[in-house]
Amino acid sequence: MAQEFEHVWTFDFETDPFKYNRVPKPFCVGNYTGNKYGSCWGDAQTCIDWIINEFENAPDNTVAYAHNGGKFDVHFFKEHIKGDMKIIGARIAECKVGNVTIRDSFSLLPVPLGGMEKTEIDYDKMEADVRDQHKEEILSYLKDDCVFLHNHLTEFIKLFGTHLTMAGAAITELKKFHDVDKIKSESLDKQFRKFYYGGRVQCLKRGVLTGNFKVYDVNSMYPSVMKDYQHPVSSEFINYVGKSARGIVERCDFARIRARNYGALPKVINEGTAKAKLSFEESEGEFYATGHEIRAGLKTGRLEILDVIQAYKAQRHGTFAEFIDYFYGMRMDAKAKGDKMLTLFFKLIMNSAYGKFAQNPDGFKDWRIVDDEHLPFPWLPEHEFDNGWIIYARPTTKPLSIFRYNVMTAASITGAARAMLMEGLHNSINPVYCDTDSIICEGLDGDLDESRLGAWKLEAQGDSIAIAGKKLYAVKNGTELVKHACKGVRITPSQIYDVANGQEVLYKNQAPTFSLMKDTKFITRRVRATR
Repeated sequence: MAQEFEHVWTFDFETDPFKYNRVPKPFCVGNYTGNKYGSCWGDAQTCIDWIINEFENAPDNTVAYAHNGGKFDVHFFKEHIKGDMKIIGARIAECKVGNVTIRDSFSLLPVPLGGMEKTEIDYDKMEADVRDQHKEEILSYLKDDCVFLHNHLTEFIKLFGTHLTMAGAAITELKKFHDVDKIKSESLDKQFRKFYYGGRVQCLKRGVLTGNFKVYDVNSMYPSVMKDYQHPVSSEFINYVGKSARGIVERCDFARIRARNYGALPKVINEGTAKAKLSFEESEGEFYATGHEIRAGLKTGRLEILDVIQAYKAQRHGTFAEFIDYFYGMRMDAKAKGDKMLTLFFKLIMNSAYGKFAQNPDGFKDWRIVDDEHLPFPWLPEHEFDNGWIIYARPTTKPLSIFRYNVMTAASITGAARAMLMEGLHNSINPVYCDTDSIICEGLDGDLDESRLGAWKLEAQGDSIAIAGKKLYAVKNGTELVKHACKGVRITPSQIYDVANGQEVLYKNQAPTFSLMKDTKFITRRVRATR
C-alpha cells in the first residue's frame, strides 16, 4: 500500500474556455479540505499565489488532488514544484509543493469527472468579457467539482487505502484472494513479453455500409476471462521443443509456431519501427501465440499449424474466480441500489488488475527538481525553468524486480479475451468491425444475456455504419446516432461519414497539450480513412 495521509484536499482551476491557439489562463481557483472550502477570483497570478499560499500553510501529511492535474492544473504552478516527483508517461502523477503532496486523481480514478458526478455549465460563460456576470454560477460550479471529487476520493480511500494508481489498488485487492508468483528475471520477462498483445481491433470492412447492423458487447470481458479461463500463476514453466512441443501444443500456455492463419492469431508487423502495429491478417508465417488462441483457432478452423518450434506450460495455473465473483457481486448489489459511485469503483477494480501483471519497468526513472544544487551523475539535467530551477532524471535506483509482476499471467488473460472475440466473430453473420470486447455484425449465434458475466448483450442496432478506421466509426438508425467512436480526435458523426466516404477532415484540438519540459502546443491532424 502507498503512503497514508492524514488530510485529503481537492483543488481545481477554472480557466478561459479552450480555443485553438489560445493558451488558457486561470481566473479562479478553489480548494476543499473536507470541512472547509475557499476560493479566489482574479487574474492568473493572483489565483496561483493564493493556492500556493494554501499549500505552504497546509498541515503536515496533507495530499491535494486535482483531476487531470498532472496534465493541466499543476502546469500553472510548475515552477513552484521542488524535490522528488513521480511521472507516468507524460503525466505528473505526484510532486511536492509547499507542505503538500500533489497528486493527479485521474491516475487513481481514470474516468472524466462527468463519469462520476458533475454540475453542468455553459463554458461560454467563462469568457473574459462575460464571466463577471456569471461569477456566482461559476464559483458554485467550481465548488461542486472540488466537493464531488473529494467525496469520491475519500470513499475510495476508505475502501481500498491510499494508492497512487487504480492499477496499484486493483492488484492489491486481487492479491488478497489469489497468489501469483512474480517474475523477477529480466530475461524471463522479455522471453514471455513476446506473447503479450493488446485487444483485437479490426476494420473487417470499410466505407459507408447499409444493412441491419447490431452492436454486441461482452458483459465485462476481461473479468469474465479472468474467472473462466485457467492462467499461469507461477514463474516456473516447462519448455518443450521438437516432438514433445508438437504433442503439447493443444494443452500449452504459449507456443512459437509456424502456421497458416485465417484470422486467428495476431502478429506485430514493422516491429521496432514507428509504423509497428498489431495485425490479424498475416496469412502464413511464424507466430508467438497463447494457448487460448491456438485452441480457439483449431476449434473454429481458423488456424492450421505447420510446425511447433517451441511450447511452454507453466507449472501452476489458476483462475481469478474468487476475486471476480466478490467484486462482480458487490458491483451488482451497488447497481441494484442505485449507488453509482460504488458501481464505478467495483468496475474499475475488476478491469484494472490484469494490466498491472504486464508492467514493464524498463525505462523507469527517478525525477527531481532542485533550485541551487548540482546533482552528480547518473543524475542528468532534463530541463531548466526560467527561475533557474532544474529538472534532473536518472534510471531508478530501486531494483527493477520489485516492479515486475508476471507478464505470463497478463499475456494469458489478454489472449483469452482475443480468443473469446475470435469465436464471436466466427459465430457472427457479416461482421464488419470488432474492438476488444464488441462486434458489429448482422447477427450473432452466441450466449446472449443482458447482465450475466461473460455473456453477449445487444447494445444497439442501426441501418448504416461508417467505418473510417480503427476506433473511428459511427452507427446510425435512420438519422439517429446510436454508437460512435473517434479515439484521438473529436470529430462529429457526420464528419466520420465524410471520412469513410473518402473525404479528408481537418481536426484542430481546442484543448492545449501542456508539457513539463516543452512549450504548450496545439494538435492539428488531417483525418483520413485508414486501413
